[in-house]
Amino acid sequence: MSNTLTQPDAVDLGIWAKLKEYIETHGIRTYFEKGQVLFFQDTPVASFFFIHDGLIKLHKLQGRDRCSILKIEKADQFAGLSDCFNGKSHHFNATTITQSDVSILDAEMLIGFISSDSRLSETLMNILAQEALYFLERLNNRYHKQLPGRVADTLLYFMELFNEDDHFFLPLSRSELAQFAGTTKESFIRTLTEFRNDKIIQLDDREVKINSMEILQTLSRLG
Repeated sequence: MSNTLTQPDAVDLGIWAKLKEYIETHGIRTYFEKGQVLFFQDTPVASFFFIHDGLIKLHKLQGRDRCSILKIEKADQFAGLSDCFNGKSHHFNATTITQSDVSILDAEMLIGFISSDSRLSETLMNILAQEALYFLERLNNRYHKQLPGRVADTLLYFMELFNEDDHFFLPLSRSELAQFAGTTKESFIRTLTEFRNDKIIQLDDREVKINSMEILQTLSRLG
């Protein structure tokens, strides 16, 4: 399951550089502490948020007590990009997981800049298409995969997030990981422990080392 985004594949480096130059020139560079909210669900869309450094979770509240983590955004990604083109209100919350360095840009200004260049428009449409496919795949996996497949997906997601290194750090708490996988904290911990006992992974608090990529990928594929 791809995390998507950063610079899209097969995009002209000059176009990507032009977009980043505009962001650097016109954005307001802001530093957020861990746990700060960039925007809230159901509030009006006014700005783009481009991440220079840090991790930000996109999460949707469902009722008073239920929360679903949809995606983690990292450096060189936009937080909530689809909302800026897809409606007047945010469909989820964006909250920093770590200290984060973010540029905030007026939504109308950036859309106008993008619209003035057909290659920039194509680049952003490519990014939005990737994001739409990602959310469709997430929804499909949540409804059709059994718990071991969803936990395997979660581990592979964070491995990819950290540049496909099989030794990585889980940036979320066990409760948040369960929200990402679409299960309870207890069920997620039990399955993760089974993976460790079966020596599929090594686990030390939030540090993970994948011992058997083949088994993990098989669990993900078969669901």
